[in-house]
Amino acid sequence: MRKFILLFAMIASLSFAASPVAMAQDSVDLDAIGDTVLDADIDQLIAGMETPMSDDELPDGFSNAVFQDPDAATGDSGIIPTSDLDGSEGSVAYAVDWDPTSVASTPGAEASPEGISFAVRIGTLNYIFVGEEITGDDLDDFRDGVQQGAESTGDEATVETIQVNGKDAVLMTYVLEEDGIQSVVQMIALPVGNVMVTAMLVEAGETVDADNVRTNAEALVVSGAEYLGSVAEQAQ
Repeated sequence: MRKFILLFAMIASLSFAASPVAMAQDSVDLDAIGDTVLDADIDQLIAGMETPMSDDELPDGFSNAVFQDPDAATGDSGIIPTSDLDGSEGSVAYAVDWDPTSVASTPGAEASPEGISFAVRIGTLNYIFVGEEITGDDLDDFRDGVQQGAESTGDEATVETIQVNGKDAVLMTYVLEEDGIQSVVQMIALPVGNVMVTAMLVEAGETVDADNVRTNAEALVVSGAEYLGSVAEQAQ
């Protein structure tokens, strides 16, 4: 497991180092949230985000968001270390419990197949704060950095631009099959104002549905953006 979880930290390091400027649910209006985030005092916003969202603010299947100190992170738990974020204004990260078999009704989030015992489930949200609005060109630079990191892994990783609630985002998918265990990582990076909101899910077991992992990752990143907006409203 450590091999592909560490890939996340490596990709993040390559991505944000590649572009100093980038560092400089359908009903959720991400553009409006981005405007609110840009109007917020960034220091107040970062401080406010150190208090995680409640279970009610997470999609079905997710719970117990816990703040993770990026200054103490090593990357092996899906948290981007501060040391890998040269040029950023700061970062905040949460670990979240993820039990996709409990999903009942939240649109956009799906349960994994029943009757399968998984060896590992990991969920994280990372927020990287920069000094200026993240543009489409910045996102392209980010994707190029992720692609550079992905190419070093061989054929197991793919990178693509996707739409999340009508907004461009970067999706990295990493699939590894080893010793009868399939492992899937889905990482979605979504720009919201001057903040890159990144959700990563890892699921491993005898059989993993990568499409379901992605759907849950999209639901998590949107809820993460929505929470960012609610905190930004208090940091004006």
